[in-house]
Amino acid sequence: MMRGTASKSTTVKQFREFCGAVVRCLPEGIPPSMAQRWIQESYPLRQVLEKALLPSIPEFPEVVELGIKHLETLIKEAKFDEVYEWRQLMTITDEEAFVPHGLAFVKVKSRISLVTYPVDMHASAVLQECGEMGIRMASIAELLQLAIERPNLQHEGPIFALTPHLLKKGIEALILGSHSHETKRTLQVVTPQGTPHGSHCRYAMVKEKPVG
Repeated sequence: MMRGTASKSTTVKQFREFCGAVVRCLPEGIPPSMAQRWIQESYPLRQVLEKALLPSIPEFPEVVELGIKHLETLIKEAKFDEVYEWRQLMTITDEEAFVPHGLAFVKVKSRISLVTYPVDMHASAVLQECGEMGIRMASIAELLQLAIERPNLQHEGPIFALTPHLLKKGIEALILGSHSHETKRTLQVVTPQGTPHGSHCRYAMVKEKPVG
């Protein structure tokens, strides 16, 4: 989080405007005693601001291990209750599913984090912030392997894997979702619509380079 100075990726003007926006959003009528408490105990205030302003990036202790498998095999092994846009899914090649790894690896191990934002986000904004944080989007193969190893995660809310390399095919993202009172697990394609994703969405990202 920025701590009083402009970061390398933030211009001085942008940082000033950001600070001004934060100040304008402060609630009016804060009692003097409460204001003094925040002054004297700034760490809790910093925690509140970090939670509100920065995306939540919980760590996943599980290691997702990929082998060389066909995309269709991964989908079948995930045992989804419903798969939508199957024909469009089958236009994705095995090589595209394993971006950025390619199929040269016998096995690849990755740690997946599910990143949430407190506001609705456009895919382009998520990708930009992903790069600024030094995090990459999980590949389609990693997303499906996550569905295989941790199927119950889908019942906690939709999980997105954005696919900028597949936009020419009209595929913006793949979603692990659920419906029917969260009893069924689904897989579906998102086509570019220009509308933001809801704040309840979670984005599958990889915080560290693959090992193994």
